[in-house]
Amino acid sequence: MIPPILKKVLHWSQKSSELILTMPISERCPFTGVEETLSYASEFCDIVVVSSENPDALSEEWEHYGLSYYTSLMLSQNAGSKEYCIGQFLDMGYDRDKVLMIGDGLDDLEAAENQGILFYPITIRRETECWDRLQNFALDNFLDGNYAGDYAEKLIYEMQSALSSDYET
Repeated sequence: MIPPILKKVLHWSQKSSELILTMPISERCPFTGVEETLSYASEFCDIVVVSSENPDALSEEWEHYGLSYYTSLMLSQNAGSKEYCIGQFLDMGYDRDKVLMIGDGLDDLEAAENQGILFYPITIRRETECWDRLQNFALDNFLDGNYAGDYAEKLIYEMQSALSSDYET
């Protein structure tokens, strides 16, 4: 049985996806700090986008805003579940301790946990702060092997709390 809170989050996610597709691309701009963070991270990391968005919308958005330049690969809903896609990369030889999934939803967190990789949350209504923190602190900690543990758990708790409070009745 799916808890009521997760049903609400799923409903919100589906409605958000529908709304986003009706918006002009000029109104679907990335959060402040995304491009700067991707640019910085691409110097040290392979950046792979694993999204549940439809392939055309994903490609259109990332191309339009020049974000695809920083990526090694972009996968969308037609490539399989997020968990499946992560598993395929791990099967190619990526070390679980050197993979960091960045996401804004419980499905992202679940996929990361199920594959045994680290997770960095983008918390609802704090997106710009999260991208700034990733670029200026968390990414360096991750690259130095110091991200896992209490710090990562604190950030995940903040995201879960924000999602829970946003969808309580």
